[in-house]
Amino acid sequence: MRLEGKKTIVTGAGRGIGLAIAKALDREGAQVLIIDIDEENARKAAKELTSGTHLVADLAQVQEADETIKKAVDLLGGLDILVNNAGVQLPKGSLFDLEPDKWDKTQAVNVRGTFFLSKAAAKIMKEQRYGRIINVCSIAGRVFWLDNLPYDVSKGGVTSLTGAMALELAPFNITVNGIAPGYVNTELNAQTFASKPGIREEIEAKIPMGRIAPPEEMAGAVVFLASDEANYITGHVITIDGGYTLS
Repeated sequence: MRLEGKKTIVTGAGRGIGLAIAKALDREGAQVLIIDIDEENARKAAKELTSGTHLVADLAQVQEADETIKKAVDLLGGLDILVNNAGVQLPKGSLFDLEPDKWDKTQAVNVRGTFFLSKAAAKIMKEQRYGRIINVCSIAGRVFWLDNLPYDVSKGGVTSLTGAMALELAPFNITVNGIAPGYVNTELNAQTFASKPGIREEIEAKIPMGRIAPPEEMAGAVVFLASDEANYITGHVITIDGGYTLS
């Protein structure tokens, strides 16, 4: 129960990595609020937690950030931990055929949404001189794939944002860290594997540990970074990829 009583928000936690993180934090005693754009997923996910509640919000809308944090604080009775997991990966496009709306939406959710929600949360954390902000980045911020340009850039932005916010918030005893997942067996990836015979085996052959991770294996690092064991760690991103980026 390393996080007993900690008031916690996890965004994009209706399924996948976000839900796995929410469950892990819940098991450690945190009081978890799930924020998701999909009301049905958010409600179902909250029911899987001991003390789960949920809010629906579109984090691409800047004006919603302050109001979302206000509602969250009212529901939780405070705020200690924010996990920025919400993100989108739109249909792929190359440099030459990428449409502006796809670029804008990817950056709006992944980077701008993370920034403005963190800003609103940091105001609360600054007053109490305590807080944990944990960003779900990606190895896509440092390893690049063809036709994945807007997502790669957005996750590079979240990685840079992690360090920049950590530097500014450190004097207030607020740490900002992140995790960078590699290939994870989410619902979206499972659909990709099913539609492209042999692609899973091709990817696994490039991973030194020889397998794609379940979402649950991303959650332990988040629990650690949220706990008192990580009091003196800030501005770092833990890569969780089975060794993929070593090759």
